Amino acid sequence: MPVHYDTRTPWLLLFQIRGSIWISVLPYCLANCALAGLIYYLRENEVHVTFSGEGHALMSLMVSYLVVSKVYLAFDRYMNARCATGQAFSTLRELHEQVLTFTARNLTPDAQAWREIAKRSIVELLLMTISILKDERKAIYLARAEETKTNEDPMSSAQSLRLHLYVRSDTYLPEELALLEKSKMLDLLNVYLAAYRELLKLASTPLPFPLVQMGRTFLFLWTFTIPFALVGIVDELYSVILFVFFLTYGFIGLEFVSMKMLHPFGDSKNDLNLEGMGQAVMIGIDRDAQAFKDFVLKEGPVLMERRYSPKLVVARDGKNKYDPVFEPNTSFGQATFTSSYAEPDGDREHHQGHSYEAMGP
Repeated sequence: MPVHYDTRTPWLLLFQIRGSIWISVLPYCLANCALAGLIYYLRENEVHVTFSGEGHALMSLMVSYLVVSKVYLAFDRYMNARCATGQAFSTLRELHEQVLTFTARNLTPDAQAWREIAKRSIVELLLMTISILKDERKAIYLARAEETKTNEDPMSSAQSLRLHLYVRSDTYLPEELALLEKSKMLDLLNVYLAAYRELLKLASTPLPFPLVQMGRTFLFLWTFTIPFALVGIVDELYSVILFVFFLTYGFIGLEFVSMKMLHPFGDSKNDLNLEGMGQAVMIGIDRDAQAFKDFVLKEGPVLMERRYSPKLVVARDGKNKYDPVFEPNTSFGQATFTSSYAEPDGDREHHQGHSYEAMGP
């Protein structure tokens, strides 16, 4: 579960343990304080191992820059991952909503099957994306063909969904979708793919190793030499212990914070809750499907009545070729519409029947 906290409580936040970095940093703080106590004891017994603090102070500038820069890079990656994840997941739900909206007038069993396949493909694409992000080895393989081979590939699944939306709609739907409607759905799929590519980049590309190695080397070297510099200029032991403890907590703590933010797709308390975000999207998709079903049961007969209502269409011979018949049958919660009309050229007649019982994606 992610960490929840209230920034409006100034003191409770300081003592919250869940998700805190205190547990990871405290051993380093105690170890450095023990080192400071040992150096102080040696000084009191005329064994001097201290050195001037001037050089140590100059080194602190470089260490501070490296630590703050790494925290900034880690936070930027973390927020980019959060934004890209939210965009990818919400776009998939919006795509499902567009599928329902653009086919609301197509109520045949084939149209129902087309919507069901589209919904299942969207959910599978969502779950596959979560699986790739949670397993760094899969992300590395998809990005660079390294590590463990995987057969999961959201790009291939997205292409299958693209073909289903653009090509198979002409086969399943009684009325062909307009080009702009198809383009809108494909545009949403492209938005998802752009967000997925950003996520794959973040999941498979760490910070450059020399930067991480150099920064951590300087950090640990500077932090654990603080007692050697302070004992030589501070006389009281308690003052030395206090300064060493909080300086160690500040610098080592920031290093641990950056380490955690550099891997936002894990299972720790401060990582992104991908499963929860995915579950929220799937619940939303189910709600959209139920809303579509309720809309069809309520508005379907009205829509079909308006769609096939008599229109004054004058053919070459001056006669109206449209002769629709609306026959409602509301027994057992079912409404049935039948129409019989001739095409404007008068060549052949069409007979259609639509049932609104148990309709839905």
